Amino acid sequence: LDVVRSAPFAVAPSARVWYAADHSDQDRGGLLAVAGPGLPGARTEIDLLRREIPGVQGLVDDQARVDRVMAALSNVGTAHVAAHGRYRADNPQFSSIALADGDLTVYDLETLSRVPRTVVLAACDAGDAQVNAGDELMGFAAALLRLGASSVVAASVAVPDDLVSPLMVDLQVRLRGGNRVPEAVFGAVGAAMESADPRLTAAAASFVTIGS
Repeated sequence: LDVVRSAPFAVAPSARVWYAADHSDQDRGGLLAVAGPGLPGARTEIDLLRREIPGVQGLVDDQARVDRVMAALSNVGTAHVAAHGRYRADNPQFSSIALADGDLTVYDLETLSRVPRTVVLAACDAGDAQVNAGDELMGFAAALLRLGASSVVAASVAVPDDLVSPLMVDLQVRLRGGNRVPEAVFGAVGAAMESADPRLTAAAASFVTIGS
């Protein structure tokens, strides 16, 4: 916890990944906010984002289908996904986030020609990854970096959707206010960790910036 509170930081699995993320040119405007099924807090989170930030493109309920989300990901600068996440240690390519009509997997992501420069994943285990043959890092967040994202905010543990919604909204407000991603994460996480609820403190501390 002392590390999380000490200063803004980003985690990069290698110098090569950091360099590619730092030199990403996929800089487009617009914020896409997606709420997956089965998480009451996810819909609340997207509603709060729409209230706080003008012009948010929201996909919720039956709108949050795999095809619509993939199409939208190619045309925005920032994506915010609140959904069930699953990391597959047996085959990271099948790591996924749950949407209205099924799972969006790493295989699906890899069909995109563009991804947002910044992606926030309010989803369990979305930051998990493993190193395979040839030192290739595999997992959901790792795939986004490989495809050209500059920064991915994610956690490597299970996160309670009912607790983290205010944290996630605070993070996006800070990003829209001009903060760089590590600074926005640092500020939002630090504010959430002031809570007297140890569950929120633990959940907040699990979110890190991966990439640049």
